[in-house]
Amino acid sequence: MYYELTNNDILFLTNYDDDGRYCIYLSKKHPNWIYLLMDFINYHKNNNFIVEYKVKNEDLELAEKEYKDFCYDGALREYESKILVHSTSLQNWNTITQSMKLKSWNKAVMEGNIDEIHPIGDLLNDPISFRDFVMLGEMTWQNEIVVLSKQLGKLTYDKDQAYTPGVRIYIDAKKLAQDGLLLRDGIHLMVKDYLDLGKYMIDFVEASKLPITVFTPFTFSEMADDFFKRKHPDFA
Repeated sequence: MYYELTNNDILFLTNYDDDGRYCIYLSKKHPNWIYLLMDFINYHKNNNFIVEYKVKNEDLELAEKEYKDFCYDGALREYESKILVHSTSLQNWNTITQSMKLKSWNKAVMEGNIDEIHPIGDLLNDPISFRDFVMLGEMTWQNEIVVLSKQLGKLTYDKDQAYTPGVRIYIDAKKLAQDGLLLRDGIHLMVKDYLDLGKYMIDFVEASKLPITVFTPFTFSEMADDFFKRKHPDFA
C-alpha cells in the first residue's frame, strides 16, 4: 500500500499502480487532511501494517502537532456526518434481516451467508484486510456503486447508469462512535466484523417504497435520502 500527500485539486483519490499496489492520494487542499493523514498513519502503525507513504517532514510535523491535542474517542468529529449509509442488494438484505447484522465479507463467508467467490473490492485490488470490515459511507450516490458494479460484473462509477437498487441502510454514527465501534483508517469509516442493526440502524429505505420504477445510483440515493430525512427530521 502506498500513501502520498499532494497539493492536487483532487482532494482524495484511491487507485492502483501497474504493480497492483493500492494507492491513496490525499491533497492538502482537503479541509481535514491533517486528521485523515494521522488516522492513516496511526491505524496502520497500531496494527503493524507495513505501508509506504510520501509526506514532507514539515507537513508531518504540523499534522502531528495539531492531531495530538485532540481526543475523539467516543465522539464524532465536527466535520463527520451523524448518519452513515450502507447500501446492499435486495437479495442480500433478505439475508441480513435474518440476523439483523451487517457482516464483513470474511465473517459472512465464514458463517455461510454468501456464496460469491470474490468481493467487489477485488476489482480495485483492495488489500485483503478490508474484508474484515463493514464499510460505511455518507449520504451520497457513491454508496450505490457496489450494488451497480455487482450487477454489471465489472467496476463502474457511472451515477447515471440504470440499475436495480436494493436497500439503503441508515446508521447512527454518533452512537457507533460513543460505543467505540467506529474505526477510522484515513480512507474509510468502518466497523470490525459486524454491525448490530437492532442497536445502530435508524431506518432503511427500499426502492419499492419510492414513486418511480427506473433508477440510477444518483436518482435512487437522492430520493431515498429525501424520504429518510422527511421521516426522521431530527437527523436531517
